[in-house]
Amino acid sequence: MKMKRNVNCFSLIEMLVIITVIMVLFALIVPAINSAKERARDVRCKNNLKELHAAAMSYSQRGADSYYGHKDLPRARSSEWFNDARDCFENVVGWVDWTQHPKNTTADQGFAKWWGPEAYQSITSDEKGGWHTSTLWEFTGKSLKIYCCPTFARSEVTGAKSPDNKTLTFNYDLTSPGVVLRNYGMNKAVSAVNPGSGADSRKILFADMASVTSTNGITIATRSLTWVGTFNRDFNNCWHVDGEIQTNQISGGYCRENVGTYHSGKGNAVFVDGHVEAIDPRDGFKAFTGNW
Repeated sequence: MKMKRNVNCFSLIEMLVIITVIMVLFALIVPAINSAKERARDVRCKNNLKELHAAAMSYSQRGADSYYGHKDLPRARSSEWFNDARDCFENVVGWVDWTQHPKNTTADQGFAKWWGPEAYQSITSDEKGGWHTSTLWEFTGKSLKIYCCPTFARSEVTGAKSPDNKTLTFNYDLTSPGVVLRNYGMNKAVSAVNPGSGADSRKILFADMASVTSTNGITIATRSLTWVGTFNRDFNNCWHVDGEIQTNQISGGYCRENVGTYHSGKGNAVFVDGHVEAIDPRDGFKAFTGNW
C-alpha cells in the first residue's frame, strides 16, 4: 500500500510576492548605501581641504615665501618674467609647480597638469623659485591623496578622457598616463598674501575646481564665459592646468573659473581662516573676493 507524502512548496503567486518584496527592499537599500558612500566622500573631500589649509599655514609660519619679506601664503601658480632692472629672468614656484619652467623665455606658459606622471612631478617638485618660493609638498606630510576630491574622481573620471586624450583613472598608478592626482585649485585673490591681512573668514583659499566634459576630454576650472550663457571649452585658452582659480567676474555672479558642482550642486571650499563650506557657483565671485 502506497503512503501519501506531504510536500510543502511555494505556489507561483507566493514566489512572485517574495521576489517583489526583495526588489522593493533592494530599491530602498541601494540608494541609502550610495547616499552613505557619497557622504563619506564629501567628508573626505572636506578633510583634504583642511589638510591643504594646514599645509598653507605651515608654509606661511615658516616664512617659506620671502618675496615681500614677511610670512605669506604660497603662490596660486608658478610664474616667470624678465626683470629689466636686474637684466635677468626671475621665477617663483606655486603651491603646485609647473612641470617644466620655460627657463629664460617671456612666454610664461608653463603647465602644472592634474593628470598623468607630470601631475606627480607638479605636486612633488622641489624646484626653488626666486625668493625661495616652493610647493606645499613638504608641508603636507607628503600625502598625495589630499590633492583630489574623491567625488570628482568617481563622478567625472570613470571612462573619460583627459584634454590630451588619455584614458583617465583614479588608482594612484603613477605610471599611468591618465592617472588623476589633483582637482583642487588655489584662489588667485589670496596668492602670496599675509593670512592676517583681513577678511580671512570670507575668502576662499582652496576649492573644488569646476569641470567641463566635451569632445576634447575633461578640463577643470573652465567655467569661463566667452559671452553670457556660453562656456569656454577651449583647452588651449584656459588656465585649467596651472593650479590657480582665476577670480574675475564675468556675469551673473559667476567667476571666469569657479567652484565645481560635485556635492549636491555645490563645491567644497576651505577659507583662509580654516573653516569649510559648500559653495554655490553663483556665490563664487563673492566667496573668492570676500565681498559677501
